[in-house]
Amino acid sequence: MAEPVAITGMAGRFVGINDLDEFWGNTAGGSGGDRPEVAMTEPQAELLPPRAANAFPPVTVRDRFSQAHPVIKEAKLSNPRSALRIALVGDQSNNEPAHPVIEEVLPAIGVDIHWVSTKLVNDPEVLDSFHGVWVGPGGPYKNQAGVHIAVHHARTAGVPFLGTCDGFFSALLEYAENELGLPEVIGIAEDESRVGPLMVPLVCSIGDRRTPLKLRPDSRLAEVYGRIVGIREVLQCDYGLKPEFMAAAQQGQLRYSAWDPDGAPRALELTDHPFFMGTLFQPEISSTGDSVHPIIEHFLDSACVFAERSEPAWQGGRGRR
Repeated sequence: MAEPVAITGMAGRFVGINDLDEFWGNTAGGSGGDRPEVAMTEPQAELLPPRAANAFPPVTVRDRFSQAHPVIKEAKLSNPRSALRIALVGDQSNNEPAHPVIEEVLPAIGVDIHWVSTKLVNDPEVLDSFHGVWVGPGGPYKNQAGVHIAVHHARTAGVPFLGTCDGFFSALLEYAENELGLPEVIGIAEDESRVGPLMVPLVCSIGDRRTPLKLRPDSRLAEVYGRIVGIREVLQCDYGLKPEFMAAAQQGQLRYSAWDPDGAPRALELTDHPFFMGTLFQPEISSTGDSVHPIIEHFLDSACVFAERSEPAWQGGRGRR
């Protein structure tokens, strides 16, 4: 009997094969032999829905996402992430702890990243060549209007979007201004002084301490984690927005999906978008090239689907650069 094989991750390039199905076929051999048994490590099993924790074949991050969002199933990712282009919208700085981490992690898993300075985003066309938009930490930005252009482009064009830390607030403010027309934020992108009256000190953990979070059960974020409690994430912001404004902004398709112990929203998503998520916490901080946070995994998986749909010649790395 064959010895069990522990699969700790399935990502990257597979030499001489096109996808995981072909990989498993080669692994099993051509003589009808059994596939190897799979033993998940404890952290992986904890993230999976109970019914899938011991199932075979293993349920990957991409599989969990597709179970709830069938759009993922419609595109076969032949070589995920190779030649994937992600726009990092922000003002690059080595003084921002998250920036070097992002610059190390994404290329390590085969993603092509490009910093797009907020001062250069005067028209959404500058983002047309990208498969995903990530507005990262580092506020106040040099050009908040450019950030809003980037958020609006991703939101209305169906481009996968991730906003972390200050990107969370930018996603919220852009939606409140351009979609909801809330009077307190009209013109806020051009007049950043209007943000001041909305700001309040952050009452939850500040710095590198991990804050407990509770997730909305029916949210995409809950699908990402595979649970709604027992989650702790790093918050490094020292300010928030007034609860009255936060409550007023939750209209239409925008939903909060995570709260801290004081009941303050710490993540948001759009229910009518392929992938649009903002988190005040920073999943990049706890990521490495060998262990990418599941939120980032989902963001990149959705970007792969967007790439295959928007560029017919892009087939998981075999298309144009």
